[in-house]
Amino acid sequence: MAYDLQEQEQIAELKAWWGKWGKLILTSAAAGIFTFGGVQAWNYYNSQQSIGASLYLSDMEKILAEKNPTKIIALADKAIAEYPKNAYTARVVFLAAKAAHDNGDVLASKRLLMWIADNASEDILLPIAKLRLAAILADEKKYDAALDQVKTFSDDGYAGLFLDAKGDILTAKEDFPAAKTAYKEAIAKLGKDSPNVRFVELKLSALETKN
Repeated sequence: MAYDLQEQEQIAELKAWWGKWGKLILTSAAAGIFTFGGVQAWNYYNSQQSIGASLYLSDMEKILAEKNPTKIIALADKAIAEYPKNAYTARVVFLAAKAAHDNGDVLASKRLLMWIADNASEDILLPIAKLRLAAILADEKKYDAALDQVKTFSDDGYAGLFLDAKGDILTAKEDFPAAKTAYKEAIAKLGKDSPNVRFVELKLSALETKN
């Protein structure tokens, strides 16, 4: 096809412009496609992870009815190995930890609770696991490790319970002045309407004669 002089000049300018900017445009477009595809792929991956982990939760609920501690712990360990970052896994592990404790296997319960304390992100589950773990550690007379678990939680709604547990641990440690302080702070955080307040007040009253 023949082009007149003006058309030939326009084509030459277009070629020169494309030679300078074309690669950048293609790269940017590819990056946009990759970003969109990456987000879609990541969402799909997370969806599949949640489905897989939720199946473990369903299986755990069935196995709990069998009351087979070996199968319960094995299922929790398998869920941890396959889906360590999924919220459903933490729930599976928590159920296994409770079952292990109820069955008298304190070591297994402690191990599973420690995994939750280190890995779980749910504000509903994490404080309960920490409180249970703190109680086990206190029973083992590992008071400093127990205290590490009941540092004031980020959600202020749990602060009173954590301070109450802290008072219990300090009492067991025979650090009575610090225990009294923890109980007083717990009462303030729990509020007058809390059903736990009366029990904390009784514990505080029992410590009044201690130095």
